[in-house]
Amino acid sequence: MNIGIYLGSFNPPHIGHLNCLYQALDTKVVDRILVIPAFWNPWKAKPADVFDPNSHDGMSLDEEHRMRCDLCKAMFKDLIEDGKVYVSDIEYTIWRRYHKYAEDCIYSCETLAEITRRPSEYLRYWDGVGDHETGKIQEKIKFFLVTTAETLVTIPNWKEGKWILSSFPILAMKSKNLETLAEKYVDEHDDLFIKTNGLDLFKDVPTAEMIDIPIHSTEIRDRFLKFKSIRPYVNSNVWNIMNENRMKLTKLYESIAKHKK
Repeated sequence: MNIGIYLGSFNPPHIGHLNCLYQALDTKVVDRILVIPAFWNPWKAKPADVFDPNSHDGMSLDEEHRMRCDLCKAMFKDLIEDGKVYVSDIEYTIWRRYHKYAEDCIYSCETLAEITRRPSEYLRYWDGVGDHETGKIQEKIKFFLVTTAETLVTIPNWKEGKWILSSFPILAMKSKNLETLAEKYVDEHDDLFIKTNGLDLFKDVPTAEMIDIPIHSTEIRDRFLKFKSIRPYVNSNVWNIMNENRMKLTKLYESIAKHKK
């Protein structure tokens, strides 16, 4: 069985993420996908800048992560019910298990290493993959990293990026917009690449063409703060959770925008 690992902030999850999951599953390269919301993305603003421990109307770091996990479960509800997708809070587990400080980020290499080191712990509750009683998983499980063209070209700049690319086969999602963003990144970081071609890293990996949905979580947060509709980009389940937590999310999104790297 081939299991895809889809990493991201999902802040919030939206139709573009859902599009990626459907297209990845349609390739038949992966049978199921493990969605892993980042506990705190090291590429983003520092937690100390975003979270105020003395605030009574904000969220704690772990509470914010739980909400993004809940939002992912709401956005990907149909695929979860079909047994094709599972949303994992593994990065919270890693943070509690190995880290001492609230400002510690969890790097993707750490998450991927933990999954391969303890697969029975993180897959045993997924029907058909693991045994509920023994915790043992099926033999011949193979992990793929599911990503987009825009994200794939950044991996050489990740911590242990070379190890990730050499250790995990890639399933890359492409679209005209994503390829443009990928090429822009490579042009801006040409010291990382032998050739400044945004598709260099695609030559040896399976790819799938996605429906072009040029929307990012940053734009959705901005629309949310301005009381503009975000319903075209998220389903009603996600909208209800966000609307019910508008005060806390407004405070959070304003802080993220203020301290965005």
